Amino acid sequence: MKRKLLLGFLIMGLLWPVRSEACQPEKSIEIEYEDAQLLMRVAQAEAGNQGITGQWLVMCVVMNRVESEDFPNTIKEVVYQKNQFATATNGAIDKAEPTPDTHYALAYLESGEIAEGIIAFESNKSQTLDKYFWKAFEVKDHIFYTLKQ
Repeated sequence: MKRKLLLGFLIMGLLWPVRSEACQPEKSIEIEYEDAQLLMRVAQAEAGNQGITGQWLVMCVVMNRVESEDFPNTIKEVVYQKNQFATATNGAIDKAEPTPDTHYALAYLESGEIAEGIIAFESNKSQTLDKYFWKAFEVKDHIFYTLKQ
């Protein structure tokens, strides 16, 4: 058993440079440390029960807002914009502790993978944002939206 495990790690180690070079994204995203911490805290506070995908999507919403002319242009301003993220208003973001899933979600985002166009989300119990945005898709108990054009 130990030999098989060791052999598996050895093979993975030999293949890693090939895999990582072949899988390089066209563009990676560089996020400052403070902003990365804030992104992870908001993702954990808003979607900690949604797994890596749900947390990554929350991060994508923040990043898409930063890039949009309709929202503030920094991560901090987007997260703390009045009446936008409930966890920023109620203080849950300050108590949120990133988990390994949150770190994986951030790494995926930084690798250049972003769900473009999604600009808002809410619990599927609320369903109040459809008057402002187009419903794009649901993931677990969150609905994600794009801007109405």
